Amino acid sequence: MTSDSRRRWRWLALGGFTVFSLFLVFLATRAGPPERTVAAARVTDDLCGVSGSDQLRNDRETIEQHVARVTAKTVGRWRTTLLQSADRRQRAIGLALGNAEPAYDSRPHATPRTRVNNDLVLLALETNDPAIYALALGQCSENNVDMPAGPCRGLSLEHWAEIDADNAVPWMWIASRADKTGDPVRADDAFGRAAKASRLDSYVGAMRALALNALPPKVTPLEKAVAGADLISISGLVAPVALVTTLCSERALQVATRKQQCSSATNVLATQGTSLTEVAMAAILGERLGWPEDRWIALRKESDSYRQAPSYPWSKADSGAGFRCERVLRYDSFIDQLAAHGGSERAAMKATIEALRHAR
Repeated sequence: MTSDSRRRWRWLALGGFTVFSLFLVFLATRAGPPERTVAAARVTDDLCGVSGSDQLRNDRETIEQHVARVTAKTVGRWRTTLLQSADRRQRAIGLALGNAEPAYDSRPHATPRTRVNNDLVLLALETNDPAIYALALGQCSENNVDMPAGPCRGLSLEHWAEIDADNAVPWMWIASRADKTGDPVRADDAFGRAAKASRLDSYVGAMRALALNALPPKVTPLEKAVAGADLISISGLVAPVALVTTLCSERALQVATRKQQCSSATNVLATQGTSLTEVAMAAILGERLGWPEDRWIALRKESDSYRQAPSYPWSKADSGAGFRCERVLRYDSFIDQLAAHGGSERAAMKATIEALRHAR
């Protein structure tokens, strides 16, 4: 190719590039200026007792976070009152509330190495109060009987049983742990002690009642609902479900001694159980043990009736419906009954259902 030809190709290439560039500019000018991003409108939540600007959610805030924010001042003041109380049990529940996490199907979410649990463990060790000790165990272990590393290792089910020997709950948990780890001798011994105990007390109810009685005056319905849900989310060690799944399974009941132990334990659950879980377990075990039909069917009907109870507000939180007044006020009625009946879920639920029947 000659030098003239090469120059001609270079000019043609440059000309083509220039035309293409002008074409892009033309398209850009035809398209007009870039559109501005329109900010999304803030969500307005219909919350019971909340008005004005407090109804507006913050950016990227869930409805649960919104509820927690608008109730934080009062709930925080309530917790401070508990923490500064001269009553050690109230101080203990104030510490445990640092682990509260009200949510749908809420469970305790303790972080064993946090300062909250460390202080609670120290209080439990200092007082040797069975109620405080049981609360600390529940917060440390999150219903898992193995203690994590750190101050929680200073607690043990055995010590709870030692300071509360006539209480079936710690012995049931020791039996459950031994059964789980493959120690049948220890499981039989501990379950035998549980069967001979005259009391069934997790202290969950007593601690709830103490806390609810410390609520600030003129608390709003939404604030009361959050306080009640906070307490329920830190529930401690009630009777273990291992009673149904393994300790008193169909196979275990083939042994005469175990059947007698299970019968005694089930009788205590039926007569003294205060949690909804304990009532449900008593119904299952009563049928399995061959109790008279009228007895275990009554327990089953009682357990089934609790499904009529006011819905937990957080169960409808994703749609926002859970925090409207109708649902919150019904849940607050249950919280009021909880305080009036010493923190017993069972007694509170019975009273709530009875009140609903009269209202209808």
